[in-house]
Amino acid sequence: MIEIQIAGAGAGKTFGLADKITNHINNYKGHKKIFVLTYTNSATTKIQQEIIKKIRNIPSILHIQTVHSFLLNEIVYPYSSYILDDVYNNISIMKISTSRFKNLIFKELKKNKIIHADNVYRISKKIIDKKNHTKLKKEKIRKIISILSDCFEKIYIDEVQDLNMDALSFLKF
Repeated sequence: MIEIQIAGAGAGKTFGLADKITNHINNYKGHKKIFVLTYTNSATTKIQQEIIKKIRNIPSILHIQTVHSFLLNEIVYPYSSYILDDVYNNISIMKISTSRFKNLIFKELKKNKIIHADNVYRISKKIIDKKNHTKLKKEKIRKIISILSDCFEKIYIDEVQDLNMDALSFLKF
């Protein structure tokens, strides 16, 4: 099972989280991936800098990235076709100014195998969520969760207060 560590706002989390991570890495002898997920690129950079200060490098098993990057690279791109029969291989961060055309734009992007950044949490949740799926899809989801558990040692989450409910519910898998 994957252990998830969550740090709340104002908890001295960057320093404390970097400390927890380096302690874990120094004692960990395995090969599974360790993730540190942040809400912003600047937070990713801060944590990287703190870890480099402590252990002089970022070990190959440690992946520090935004939640969006994690969900895209570890969930959406590899598993959307397996569970949802939708293939995504790119992302759009295009600003959609009016909700009137939002669904039309999302459909057009999907036809071109592009996921919009606004849909990353929702699609990720759909891939892992066992509700509203057939028995076959539920079995596929169990396989995905098993694969992820075999590959991931631990997930640390920074800035959890900035995540929306779909992201939080997804991370409960």
